[in-house]
Amino acid sequence: KRPQSISELRLAFDAALKPSWPWRTVLVIVLVGAALSAAFYMRPQPKETPKLASKAHPWTNSLGMKFVPVPGTRTLFSVWETRRADFAAFAKDQPGNVNEQGWHQEAAGLSMDHPVGSVSWLRAQQFCDWLTKTEHATGRLPAEMVYRLPKDLEWSAAAGLPVESGETPEARNCGLGPLEHAPYPWGRSWPPPENVSANFAGAEVQANSSSITKPLLQRDAWERSAPVGSFPPNQLGLFDLSGNVSEWCLDEWNKVLPDKTVRGGAYHQSTATSMRLDAREHLKPPRQMATTGFRVVIDLGS
Repeated sequence: KRPQSISELRLAFDAALKPSWPWRTVLVIVLVGAALSAAFYMRPQPKETPKLASKAHPWTNSLGMKFVPVPGTRTLFSVWETRRADFAAFAKDQPGNVNEQGWHQEAAGLSMDHPVGSVSWLRAQQFCDWLTKTEHATGRLPAEMVYRLPKDLEWSAAAGLPVESGETPEARNCGLGPLEHAPYPWGRSWPPPENVSANFAGAEVQANSSSITKPLLQRDAWERSAPVGSFPPNQLGLFDLSGNVSEWCLDEWNKVLPDKTVRGGAYHQSTATSMRLDAREHLKPPRQMATTGFRVVIDLGS
């Protein structure tokens, strides 16, 4: 439409040049957007928590111990047996009495990455309590979670065993099936294959073996324990559940005997019974043996 006057032309120009949004409104929108963007990028990042642990991304504690979940339990398992380095940090703060120094006295030829041995069930419990208290104080471990020894059935779940019957570890041990089809680190067959990916007694201990321990396996690089992680992990990412050192569990052996349950064969053993994953032993809580150590779990709470 052609303007009919100068005034009408000016009004048409003003209308064409006038912004559809007032400049103050535009400025407010820009500032609000910038503030929201800054708040997003500067927000506190979610705190690393054990609940986010996975096989691909283990949770690491203050000692460098790595933990992964075990399906069917409310726990995270340490991927390794407790190392001498881990126990040394505890012993520096709580050295114990003279009778509790065996783990340190047999250090010859062992690195700090070897599993700790000669530790009683009582000292293993003290380690768990100390680590819980230490990491609660620093905020590393959430208040509802604690470190402890694994229960017998939790250990079985970590080893990939099916549901077991029996009210006590002793009862479950009495219900074991035949050796020929028992669960072993390599599968359900006996005798073992030529190459077993676990640290049991082999030709390297032939000269020092007793009449009870009869080495059946190939020679490996370690006459005693091996550094943790030296052999492949199981399907859950856990190392040395069978072999290396035996491991204390939380449970009493039965409802009468106060002995504690021990799982996993050790480096000095190679009999069919000692090598099966579902076998159990028991020891008195104060007992200290070079071939017995422990693994810790994180109880995730309710």
